Amino acid sequence: MKNNFGFSLTKLGSNSLLLEPYDNLNPLETEPMVELISEYIFNTNAVKLYYDLNKILIIDEIYYNWLCTLSKTCTFFQTQLITINMKPSAAISLSSFITKKPPFETAIEMQN
Repeated sequence: MKNNFGFSLTKLGSNSLLLEPYDNLNPLETEPMVELISEYIFNTNAVKLYYDLNKILIIDEIYYNWLCTLSKTCTFFQTQLITINMKPSAAISLSSFITKKPPFETAIEMQN
């Protein structure tokens, strides 16, 4: 599912979704994105939402807050948010300001 919010959502087997952000994703405009993602999670009964960070070079506090908001949304639907393909530069920038474990899981790649 493509949209105008800067990401695509793809249904995967075994009740999982893949979210792939584009360059135009605006992490400050969370409400319309959360609404669309919530509807998609609800309609697909997804138990996992994989968020592909492959194109994200740096995770600043604004982007981290977006991921935390998305994680809270997923928790409401009993869906696990798992970030995948995090680049070393994104991991280093993220580790420079967080003080506790993020509310989402991280993995190198998708797992069944």
